[in-house]
This record gives sequence, structure tokens and C-alpha cells, in this order.
Amino acid sequence: MKNLSKGDKLYGCIVRDWYQFEKLIHKLCGKSMHIDNGFDWIEYNWCSSMDGEDEIDNPREFVYDKLSEHFGVEVIDARVIDNADVWIAYKVPYELVSSDGTSIERTVYPTKITATEMMSKAYKELDHNIPGDEWDQISYLTENSAVLYAAGDDVYVWEVFRCMG
Repeated sequence: MKNLSKGDKLYGCIVRDWYQFEKLIHKLCGKSMHIDNGFDWIEYNWCSSMDGEDEIDNPREFVYDKLSEHFGVEVIDARVIDNADVWIAYKVPYELVSSDGTSIERTVYPTKITATEMMSKAYKELDHNIPGDEWDQISYLTENSAVLYAAGDDVYVWEVFRCMG
């Protein structure tokens, strides 16, 4: 895998040879999904009559969804390189993990900025501390994490992580 990071948007790619890619598509999508090597692009065709399955409106999107699920990332493109290999580009999502001391929640967001904004929003909605009081002084909100001691009654914790597929 290759890292193609740009700012907070982490991108990467997975390279598979054409036949390996074709086998993976049939495994994930079924034999009704036909793919054609267009030398630098891939054409996806769904043949529903083979298995008696319903027609898929957007075969490319269907394949990208299946690949995303398989690799645990957001697949955004797939191209043929030198008529031999397939380059699968993906965007790495971020997750916000939060806890109120009794439960843990995990929410996945498409970018680190979105995950951080949601953490900040939740922190501010729950922060009823008096500025400068002891609970306010030990609470904090940073780019990747936050801890809120809500008037000494409750403790809320958040952390932003890059999802690893």
C-alpha cells in the first residue's frame, strides 16, 4: 500500500494484478458482475439474467461499495496501469470514539476535520462549567481528544482516530 496524503485527507492505494482483481470482484459481487479491461479504465457490467438477480443501477458504485467493505476504507477509484495491474485508490475515514463513563460509542466520519468538529460540538453542548472553576481548569479540548469534567458530576471523554482497515 502506498500513502498519498494531502493535508488531513489521507489517501492510499492498493495494487492488484488484473486477474487477482477480477477474482476478487467475482468473489465480492458474484459471477454476474462482468469487468472489462479498457487499458487505463475499467468497465463494469451487471448481467442479472445469469443468476436471476435484480438489476444494479450503478455497477461501478456497487463494486466500489463492495471493495470499501472488503478493505475497510472508502474506495474512490480503480484504474488499470500498464494493462496489467489495477490501482485501487481509497480515502481513509476517521472515527470519533466517545464515552460517558457507562458506555462507549464509535462513529466514523469521512475526514478528520468532520470528526474533530463533531467532538468539539459535543464538548461545547455538554460544557456547563463556570469558566475558571476547578472543573473547567482540568477539562480540555484539543485537536484529537477531549475530556470534560461536567461540574464534577459526569466525565465525558472523546478521541479521534484514523480508521485502519
